[in-house]
Amino acid sequence: MSYVQVGDSFDIVSYKYDGHMHRMWQGNVLIYHDDSRIVCGNAYVIVTEADGSTWRTKEGAICFFDRHEWFNVIAMFRDDGIHYYTNISTPARWEQGRLTYIDLELDVRLLPDGRLEILDEDEFREMREVFGYPLKVVTRARESLSRVIQLIQNGRYPFDQETARAYYQQFQLLTGQNLES
Repeated sequence: MSYVQVGDSFDIVSYKYDGHMHRMWQGNVLIYHDDSRIVCGNAYVIVTEADGSTWRTKEGAICFFDRHEWFNVIAMFRDDGIHYYTNISTPARWEQGRLTYIDLELDVRLLPDGRLEILDEDEFREMREVFGYPLKVVTRARESLSRVIQLIQNGRYPFDQETARAYYQQFQLLTGQNLES
């Protein structure tokens, strides 16, 4: 991964299990990385959907990836607080200067008031059938869902707001942006 350094810009690409692109976020800025963790930030970036349509994010965000964990987390900074969105996915990988993962459709949302919502279980079951997820993938996805819930309940990384805010400040310093929230 030596070709991507702190402060560099890169795209994040999520794929479906069959290898087709699901979504791409352009212009993410690397804030931190080590042998396992990758942290980046973005604000008001263009997102391209599989059908080619585009939209722009509405806030600044810090994205937490891991090369070993089967999930990634987006901390979105909004007026009412930090909203966390977790994708249950394969571990992150660098491919041709892009950060990639396979989205397994199962998601978790944590709202600023502490409410936790498990999303898209029906979509996970449907895609499991459509793409024929192997038992190992289904098991890892379910284990990761449990792990994410436990991390949230215990306020552990990356769900502790202090860490998210510190990375958000770093992102603003790296990019020269002064973002609200």
